Amino acid sequence: MMDTKTIQKNYDTLTVNERFSLLVQANQRGDEKEAAALKRTDPKWGFSVSSMRGLMDAFNFLVEFYMIEQLHNVAMYYHMLVNWENITISLESGEAFNGTFDQVKIDILTYSEAFKEICKEFGVDPERMLSPWAKQTTHINFLVIALQKMFKDDLRPLAKVPGLLGAFRWLIEEKRKEWE
Repeated sequence: MMDTKTIQKNYDTLTVNERFSLLVQANQRGDEKEAAALKRTDPKWGFSVSSMRGLMDAFNFLVEFYMIEQLHNVAMYYHMLVNWENITISLESGEAFNGTFDQVKIDILTYSEAFKEICKEFGVDPERMLSPWAKQTTHINFLVIALQKMFKDDLRPLAKVPGLLGAFRWLIEEKRKEWE
């Protein structure tokens, strides 16, 4: 093994693996001066990212979040629809079940409207944002159309849109900060 002075003279020729090994050894023996010198002389890599990267990442995250929530809501809707009689009997009161079932329907419409609104705010087409999920969005969109007809005079789904829109805005800003 070479002595420390010889190694120091050849810092510029060390491979990444050699430098890593020497840094770990210096840290293990408590040689802060050697560890600092190895770090200081380590060649640096630079890179740049688009100024839009944070927003792109945020919207990708939002799309995934939206789809997970909507698929959950749709699964709940169909489960309740198919098991209507069994669930009503097990609750012993159709009132509690109907309220929950209505809430699932309202959530589906609320998420759909809030997602459309946030896309509109940023000037993007919600359908294009969801295109990687095309198969799944077909099922969601079909159900949304049916529920919109069902709730055409009921404003409950719209009442929750501002709150969810605020949550979407917050999510986007938090994800953007990760890139700034």
